[in-house]
Amino acid sequence: MIKTLLAASLLASASAFAPAPVAKAAAPLKERFDRLRYVEVKHGRISMLAILGNLVTGAGVYLPGSIDRAGTEFSSIPTGFGAFDAISGAGIAQIVGFVGFLELFVMKDVTGEAE
Repeated sequence: MIKTLLAASLLASASAFAPAPVAKAAAPLKERFDRLRYVEVKHGRISMLAILGNLVTGAGVYLPGSIDRAGTEFSSIPTGFGAFDAISGAGIAQIVGFVGFLELFVMKDVTGEAE
């Protein structure tokens, strides 16, 4: 009887040190986390490309040709925020429209794996 009681108390004390069961994360929470991770990676890549473009044009490397039908050369467009003053409103609208098209139709998480 004492051996049984001793064995039961040892088992009870051993279970006190066993790891507690971890609750599984809810599927919607995991999906939201995966979506946020995907968006963060995408924005990081866009930021890296923007910095690379700024460095390249700052070094004096430009696309050949003209930016519009009036003959404005790419090399005459200043770098940074000064470009907004040099590009017409229609040109900026084209850029925003193109980026919006890429965001909505091209750069999608088709596989669902945030890659």
